[in-house]
Order: sequence, then C-alpha cells, then structure tokens
Amino acid sequence: MSSPSILKSFQWDIVENPHEPKSCGCFKKQEVLKVNILEIAGALIQNHNDFKIIIDFIIKELDTYIFLNAEIKKIGEKDPASNLRFKKDIEKNNTVIDNYIHLFNEYRKISSNPIVFSTFGRNDRLYSFNMNENGEIICSNAVTKEILPEKSQEFTNFIKSFGIDEEKMKIIRECSKEAKYNTYMIDIISFIQQVCYIINKDLLFDEEYRKPVVINTKTKDSNGTILLTDITTDGKIWKPVENQNYLYFQPCDEYDPEAIKVSYPKNSSIDTIYNYFWEMLSPINTYGIKRMVRYHFNNCKTYRRWSDYSINDTDDAFTILAIINCFNCCDELTDDEKLICNQFKAIIRPWFTELGIKY
Repeated sequence: MSSPSILKSFQWDIVENPHEPKSCGCFKKQEVLKVNILEIAGALIQNHNDFKIIIDFIIKELDTYIFLNAEIKKIGEKDPASNLRFKKDIEKNNTVIDNYIHLFNEYRKISSNPIVFSTFGRNDRLYSFNMNENGEIICSNAVTKEILPEKSQEFTNFIKSFGIDEEKMKIIRECSKEAKYNTYMIDIISFIQQVCYIINKDLLFDEEYRKPVVINTKTKDSNGTILLTDITTDGKIWKPVENQNYLYFQPCDEYDPEAIKVSYPKNSSIDTIYNYFWEMLSPINTYGIKRMVRYHFNNCKTYRRWSDYSINDTDDAFTILAIINCFNCCDELTDDEKLICNQFKAIIRPWFTELGIKY
C-alpha cells in the first residue's frame, strides 16, 4: 500500500487589501507605500497564451513590483535557478523560458522598476534542513554541516504551533525526496527579502542592468565558439542537456535594447535576513520583522504569488505559515489585518486538509 501524500499543485495565490493602503500606525505617514506585488515562487509552466493574458493584465497595474524567488546567474554558472527552468521536460522547460521572456519584455515597456531577484546563492546560505524518516526536522549549518539542536527545536516549535507533528512531517517530507529530504526553506528567505526591499531597498540591495539570453548546446558566439559546455567543479562534471534551452542574465549597459534593470541582495545583508528568518518563526510578537510583514500587507493593494506547493520542496507551504504567524502573534490586529490574515488561511487550508488537519 502506498504511503499518504500531499497533492502537488502550481497555482496563483491572491491576497487583496480590503481597503486603500494606509498607515498601520507602525510607520510614519510619509513612509506609506501603495504597491502591487507579483511574486514568482515556482517555474512558470502555465500555457504560454494563458500566461500572456494573465500577466499582461497584472503588470499594467500601476506600481507593480516583480519579485523572482531565484538567484541571478550568468553563462558559465551551471544550471539556472530551479524556478527559471523545468528540468524534467524539455517542452515545459521551453515554455517556462518563453513565459519569462514575455514577462521581461512587457514589464520594461511600462515600468522603470527593476526585476528583483530575491534569493541568495546556494553557497551563501547559512542553514539547511533535513526532514528525517522519524518526522523530525534537523537544522544544520549549511557550510560546516554541524547539527544545530537549538535551531532544530525552534523550527519544530514553529510547525507544531500549527498542529504539524512528526507523523504529519513523515508525509510532508516526501515532497523533497528528490533532494534527499533536504531544504533551505529559501522561499521564506525570499519573502523576507521582498519585505525589506519595499521598505528600504537601498540598504540591502544592489542594482544593475542585465540582458536575458536564451541558449542551448548549439548556440555559438560571434567567433563560432559553443557557449554552453561541460563545467567541472571539485571533480564533478555538469553537463547541459541537449536540445534544452537555458535562461541566463548577462551584464550589459542600460542602453542595450534588450537590457532589463535588475536588483539582487547584497551579501552584507545575509546575517540580517537570517536573523529575521528566526524572528519570523518565533511565537513572540516583536517590533522587527513581524511588524514589517503586517506593514507590508497593510500597504500593498494586491499581492499575487505563483506558487508550486509540494513540487520538489516544502517551503511554499511553510512560507504561508510564517506569514500567518506574523499576524497570529499580534494581540491587537486591525479589522483589515484580520481580513488579510484570513485570506492567507484560506490559501493554505486545502494543504492542511490533505494532511488531515482541521484549520
């Protein structure tokens, strides 16, 4: 008999501010922003024509900011980030890339805002998590691999506050089987980057121009040299897949006709962001990231997220829970904040139902 599993799904999540954005009392009046957020947290596998209809509507809204939960990479840096490809299926992979190119082309026509790449590179991440066969989550230092019992317990306390025990984790962990039951919980990190960008982008982000390029194993430069070749690192060989397209972002100047403005996290921000990560999961109401998250949604007209629940990882669901935790920990929510929180609860409710948890 097969073991229980969670339904895998790509979907659009939408949270709307019930009223015009306004100050939540946490920040000065002149700091209030009125923005629309588009967060891409999964590979854009949607049918290209359907995607064009949806995205053309979304990006025409004033003050739309686009956040890609992905690391920005150049040619020669192996695979593009997982949300920029679909490795198992060449046709779907090429659809993903076509969708991104359409998004970039249309967005730069109407907005001066950058595309924000809101993820740290793998080599810069501080923590990793292993979901073992006993249903435990073990947090380790991502560099030294040292197991961190206190951090493991903090994350365990966070998920147990939502009724997720070891038996439920045995089900959840199967989503990350291909990653040997490991995860960086990077979507939570990407969301924190998003909040920090909207509040104070200059402090934690760099900005430059890049040119999106699509290449495969047959693409040559002006000298006739193949651009995509095997790469050997520490004795391991990376081989590009024949006939599969790869999306990279090459440095360029702002006058290049195909240039897009991009923004990405400064390495100097890593410790700050990870401190916010642990603070966001805590059961205590703080005046740091939890207040910032509530402010973020108080002053966002519409938040749209392309999510990939239980597709190769578990972090989409845990990201929604981390957001809800920022509201649950506050004793005095406004009516608008209660409505915003309830929309997130409605988004994650089917996931809980799959686990047999009433929520």
